[in-house]
Amino acid sequence: MGMTSALGRLASRSLHVLLVETPGAFELRAAVERSCRERGWPLAVSPTDADVVLICGRDGDALGEAVDAVWRQVPGPRARGEIRSPSEVEATLDRLAAVVTGWRPEQDPIADIGAGRANDAGNGHDDHHAPDDGTDDHTDDESDEEMDMSGPGGIPLASGAEDRDGLEMDQLHLRLGPVLPCWPAGLAVWCSLQGDVVTEIEVETAPVGQVSPHPSVAAAVRLDAAGQLLRLAGADDLATAAHRARDVLLADPTGPESELESESESANLTASLRRRVERAWILRWSLRGLGVVEQVDAADHGWSPIWVGDVWDRLLRLLEPMTEPFTPVQLDEVAAALPLLLPGRELATARLVVASLVAQQAAYADVQALGTGA
Repeated sequence: MGMTSALGRLASRSLHVLLVETPGAFELRAAVERSCRERGWPLAVSPTDADVVLICGRDGDALGEAVDAVWRQVPGPRARGEIRSPSEVEATLDRLAAVVTGWRPEQDPIADIGAGRANDAGNGHDDHHAPDDGTDDHTDDESDEEMDMSGPGGIPLASGAEDRDGLEMDQLHLRLGPVLPCWPAGLAVWCSLQGDVVTEIEVETAPVGQVSPHPSVAAAVRLDAAGQLLRLAGADDLATAAHRARDVLLADPTGPESELESESESANLTASLRRRVERAWILRWSLRGLGVVEQVDAADHGWSPIWVGDVWDRLLRLLEPMTEPFTPVQLDEVAAALPLLLPGRELATARLVVASLVAQQAAYADVQALGTGA
């Protein structure tokens, strides 16, 4: 028991927080990220890296099932909570830290988590029968036999499938999203993999809520999207700089002068960030040539012209001042394009492509609401 208490106290000093953003909860998730950064709490990159799972917004049944699957993979000491207002951020994080500090295995038996949703320290959830792990196989009825062949934690085992050269190669089925760091809210992609190459995908979307149409919020969404893409690319310092500029815009102004000062400060930070990004030759080298969308392909498929170019081009576009009108890109449009753009790509590359395409959707979704659209 003494060792458990010591581990809890040690973990609570620098909690790794896995954030779950529900559709429409962008500003709430941004507020939590800012508070975590000020506390020195890193954002978790996976469930096994997490001490805390924090849901930003109200999770519906479908998202709740995915969160349950992720929760079963989080080791103790651990805590889970939900937040629905920026005013709750500090108190909620303090409560979760206290839960981790006082965590006891008998109060949260990991072996029993599969029987229902965890109910730790007043998280407000009732127990119910938990679904299968979100990483389970997702195939048609002919593959039911394969779906039962799962490894530890419900992770599916590879099965045989014909490769492009006619030889049989192991094939793995997994789901990306909707609970995944640097992943758009409301999107889930079922992938078939041979090795680390995506061969087939199926896409599911959930309705995406609207963020505030205020110009500063729309600009903050662009910076947030750039930060998410940079973080996924491994440029953590640049990602932090993007999110600092975002947070300046989202800070609650006390008057028109303060608002103008915030916009000016954010514009200066963004211009500085763009110069740093342009000088990051390793980042440019790693993103150049990924997810190329040709002008003719965009025209043939009816895709938005803001997709033209590669991941690097789309990243730089996010760091430009929003002065020109763009046609908004909806999540359903992204979902329709992914089956044509992702097969044949490595898994890590596919995630960067998704982030760059959906980032454009996030950046320009509110342009018409601002009165600058066509």
